[in-house]
Amino acid sequence: MKENAPAGDATRGVVGDGGVFARAAAVDAERARRRAHQARRAASAGVATVDGFALRKWRRAGAFGADSVRRVEETLRLLLERADGSGAPAGAVGTLRAALGGEPSHEVPGAVKALLEHMDRETVAEVLICAHTAGTLWLTDWGEARMAALFPGGCRIPDPPSGEGVSDSHDPSGAYELSTCLAAGKADAFPARRVASVLSWAPVGVLDDLIDGRVLQAADEPWEVRQDEDEALYLRARLVPEQLGAEECERLGWVERLQRDRFLDGEDILDAAEGDLYSLLTRVADGDTKALKPLERHLPRELVLRLRRIQDGAQIGSWDTGIIADRGLWRLIVGLWEPKAAIDPRRSPLHALMALRHAYDVICSGEIRKAATQIVKLIADEDAEPAFAAEAWNMHAYLALLDDDLPRVATAQKMITTDEPGVAANLALVQRRRSIPRNDREPPSNPYLDLGLSHQSASWQQRYRGLRRDHAQDREAAARVNRAVQRIRRAEQEEDWSGFFVLPLDSDRYQLPCAVPVSLVPPPAPLQRRTTPGSAADLDAVRAQAVVDLLPSLLTTPRRPDRHTRNPV
Repeated sequence: MKENAPAGDATRGVVGDGGVFARAAAVDAERARRRAHQARRAASAGVATVDGFALRKWRRAGAFGADSVRRVEETLRLLLERADGSGAPAGAVGTLRAALGGEPSHEVPGAVKALLEHMDRETVAEVLICAHTAGTLWLTDWGEARMAALFPGGCRIPDPPSGEGVSDSHDPSGAYELSTCLAAGKADAFPARRVASVLSWAPVGVLDDLIDGRVLQAADEPWEVRQDEDEALYLRARLVPEQLGAEECERLGWVERLQRDRFLDGEDILDAAEGDLYSLLTRVADGDTKALKPLERHLPRELVLRLRRIQDGAQIGSWDTGIIADRGLWRLIVGLWEPKAAIDPRRSPLHALMALRHAYDVICSGEIRKAATQIVKLIADEDAEPAFAAEAWNMHAYLALLDDDLPRVATAQKMITTDEPGVAANLALVQRRRSIPRNDREPPSNPYLDLGLSHQSASWQQRYRGLRRDHAQDREAAARVNRAVQRIRRAEQEEDWSGFFVLPLDSDRYQLPCAVPVSLVPPPAPLQRRTTPGSAADLDAVRAQAVVDLLPSLLTTPRRPDRHTRNPV
């Protein structure tokens, strides 16, 4: 009976006239109440509601739940906006518009794929990420597995197919494998065989990571495939710095390399700090042997060994051809080498110059016997340069003049083939001495050489004061110095130096070369990286490219739901 019906049941007990209709009305009222409640919740959250009828229709298109449908609809609107005027298939556009109009079908994934084939990579990545994170059934199993690895914690994480590896066909740009390595912080684990596939698109910071991991080598020539000229130049500086010129280094603002180039060009490095590489190399070029030990700290191992071979060679006066060929080392060698005997000028151009200088030095020091021994070796060198031979024969003539052996002087002078003014002056001097009785002749020596100076040196007075202090206790030596000074003063008063034998004929021939020790300059070091290691932005860019490579995994129709599919909301 009616009065025995349970309290609160609005749909039971009404079985008489109108009872069925009352039950149906109650059900409709409850549904209306729920829809109103959902609408109020959605409105309070600022999100448009999706009714149950629409949700059921979207299941046919592989989208489940209100949140998933809302995200898919937003993405499809964006895709249609970008497809406008891009030459996209009209059928695909119509399918998506119908879906947004309330009639989604199983053809939606195929239409999306058709449009994406005409889109830029940013759009492709955006749509595929939405397809994964919104929980659609638009991707193949392997595509979902890759997405789950790229974006852990997404909507659904299916179990990857057993035994699946990273194949070149599924990872054509190498982005997925590269992303995996970078995410693990192991750029050096990226296979060298895949390097070529990432060179054209990978961010420069990622290429720097591969360079630091010794995966990317100069042989890969990444600059050949980069579209940006500045990036290509930067990569060349990182991998083949020796190939860059001054203008390219200027473009890069590469201060260290510009310093090196200026030093090799013989320019002064004005901004070089005391004790740095180039200040020490400058001291070495000037023959400062005290700079050798601190210089070793700035040189690579092979140049340190070269520097030590230079020092070892000074013990016996012998060096390999490569060292002697570097004229920038000659001043250093002279600073290290103290010849104990006459030097054979035939051994090398360095030995020839050293023999000439040694002969002149011992003449100036008054060691005539040593000078004679050295000069004999000089004039015996038949392959000597004419200028060196002229100096050797001129010194030989001078030693003969000191003995007043004028015939031997004349013989030596005939061997001189150069035409410096001193040659004619010396010939005239010998002719005058021939006409003067032996006892009436002036001393044969050159007083400048007696003081250890070159002919007509302007610093004879300072030299004289120093020698007078040195020979204060040696009367004989002091007398020789005084006689030489008197002759110089008389010659200056009379402005006549014709009575002095000219030696050397050309003092420049005795000078050591002023050059850069190029064989001690380290090779160009690679440019230090200018990107941030392990950049999150670079990782995002690689991940985006890996997503673009997953476009073939987008299905033309949704997969059938399985136990991984999220229950509809």
